[in-house]
Amino acid sequence: MDTWRARLVVLACVFTVLTFAGPAIAGEHLVFDAFLGAQLTPTGVDPNRDYFFAAGMAVDSRGFVYVADPVNHSVLIYDGLGVRRVTGVCCYTAYGDGFLARNVSVVLKFPMSVAVDPRNDDVWISSTLTGQVIKMDKDQRLLNFFGGRGTGPGQFETPIRVAVDSVGNLYVLDDGGRTYDVRRSYSTSDANVRIQKFRADGTFVRAWGSLCEFSSASVGPCNASAAGAIVIGDGQFGFSHFLAVVDPRGPTQQGFQVSQVGMAVDSLGNVYVADQDRVQKFNTNGVFLTKWATSVSGADVAVDFADNVYVTEFDNDRIRKFDGTGTFLATAGSTGRGLGVFGGPAFIAALPRNLVAFCEFFIKPFDPKAQCRKIYVAETRNLRVQVLQARQDSDDDSLVDEVDLDPTIVSDEAAAGNAGAHVLTRTGLPFVVYDPPSTSDTIRITAWNTFLTTGQPLTFDVALFCRYPTRPSGGRITIAGDNALDFHCSIPTLDILAGPIPWTFTAADGTVATATLTDGDSLSVDPTTSSIRSNAGMLALTVGGSSITLPAGQTIFADTTPPTTQAAVSPPANNGDVTVSLTTADNAAGSGVKEIAVALRGAHNSAATISGGVATIPITMDGSTTVTYFARDNAGNAEAAKSLTIRVDKTCALVKLYRPPDGARMLLGFDLAPETYGFREPDTTARLAFPVCEFSLEGEALPLK
Repeated sequence: MDTWRARLVVLACVFTVLTFAGPAIAGEHLVFDAFLGAQLTPTGVDPNRDYFFAAGMAVDSRGFVYVADPVNHSVLIYDGLGVRRVTGVCCYTAYGDGFLARNVSVVLKFPMSVAVDPRNDDVWISSTLTGQVIKMDKDQRLLNFFGGRGTGPGQFETPIRVAVDSVGNLYVLDDGGRTYDVRRSYSTSDANVRIQKFRADGTFVRAWGSLCEFSSASVGPCNASAAGAIVIGDGQFGFSHFLAVVDPRGPTQQGFQVSQVGMAVDSLGNVYVADQDRVQKFNTNGVFLTKWATSVSGADVAVDFADNVYVTEFDNDRIRKFDGTGTFLATAGSTGRGLGVFGGPAFIAALPRNLVAFCEFFIKPFDPKAQCRKIYVAETRNLRVQVLQARQDSDDDSLVDEVDLDPTIVSDEAAAGNAGAHVLTRTGLPFVVYDPPSTSDTIRITAWNTFLTTGQPLTFDVALFCRYPTRPSGGRITIAGDNALDFHCSIPTLDILAGPIPWTFTAADGTVATATLTDGDSLSVDPTTSSIRSNAGMLALTVGGSSITLPAGQTIFADTTPPTTQAAVSPPANNGDVTVSLTTADNAAGSGVKEIAVALRGAHNSAATISGGVATIPITMDGSTTVTYFARDNAGNAEAAKSLTIRVDKTCALVKLYRPPDGARMLLGFDLAPETYGFREPDTTARLAFPVCEFSLEGEALPLK
């Protein structure tokens, strides 16, 4: 839950007169913010979610979120710190102050809807299967309840939706018994199909509406007698779409039929009803004003801080946005179980005006990353609630709330901190690259949670990089309509939120590593060593054409180039001890030299493996020694073995000299005597290359100098 919401618990105040901008600009996107009461799973359904399915929702001025959980006969309250479950409401002890007396309590029975009074955060709940509406204060103390079966004022058959306007008036929509428990007998009451309006204390004001079902073969009891009606069916309500709910828990299976119909109220008290693939608009007195069509299976309606109207389309898995006159503004969503995509969006709610105002005026100036404009979408196939932010794309480049690398132009590159993303494809429909809330140095990428007017999601290639200096990092991904991931650069890391996501990394030596990453996978890439580490998940990789399974905590290298070793011999003469020096270097951005293997055969016989890239081998024994060596890098690449032969002869020689003929001269490298002597061999200029222990001249020993 958002950190600023927790702060609102203490700081919240109510604004009763507010002025907001009108419809959102073309660059508005709906961006995933969080799940409420459920987590992302590969199937889209969390078995440990808080609710069986989430129905009507509302948010108070403190940021507390109320979620109806009808199958569990309760309402959940999310306060930013945890969740509380309300299954019944009990009394307050005082008299004469609007509260009921001690020992009065009511139990919730299949509550389908909840609404908050913006003046004081009082909460109205429809207890649908008891035919009652219940009012409690923000501390869950009972204030009022009324209803019961009947067709009179203040009586209901199955009150399915409730809404409250800015002055506290309550509106209750009744579907006339069409929401019911299939295990029990039921009957419909067409006379109850209507909206009733009450004051905040429960006093009846008026009722309007009647049944007209277009899907009926007889077209039902349709007419044009409603106030303001233009054609048949205006001002009437139909229930042609239903949810079939099956609860297999417990000793006996439960089943419910639920009408798909929505109701919301704007800041002026106008009432919007979504039914039979349309939205009808009434003024606060029930006079029909206008209507507009939605696509098939419009299920619910919500009004935001600026009086824009959101409509869920259950079968199309999307949300459509209109202004208060029915002018179409945008469409969001597609089928999926990832972030910002939907599976059966059936219920929707928006933040109240006073909460948005408080956030905009008092939170956002001090916390620019705070997102003040949100909607809540409950899905009945994915069985979860998504919180979505309405964000702006300032330069209309499909990268939402990004820091453009070149903000002077429409850019296809964005970064937050050191992490960046480069959109390689610019055709077709856009997707979202943005800086997620409450994180640093992270880019979040999702493919299909953006407001669009037409079309279907496509597939996009994105290159990930790090800045300071700018360098390729993390590889390249292919994003489709059901994907999301986070990327950050402390060590370039990809955290997969919703897969599968094809991933490719090309090392400096051209080695290619690929994988298909799924939900929960996490990997880190160090481009300076071409290393790939699994942080979470069992990664199935292909590296340089070889298949590798990489468990969490282990590292492999995308490096297929072996290192290279150079040898040097010192001193070059072999009439004494010799040292062979081996120096190994790996390829640029390679995995690094691990070790050098050396084997000596001949005068020396030994073998060793020396860690690192430098080895020194002394040759001290007389005779011939062959040195064979090769190096191996951290990726396991080994160079071809090389060898060299070293001959050492440290035994001194006895040299016999003879007087040279006249004019001959021999160079020994040192003076033998005042006279010059030489060999009888033809090459009398050869220099001795071996140690000499004695010279003799025609059998007579000469002293060494």
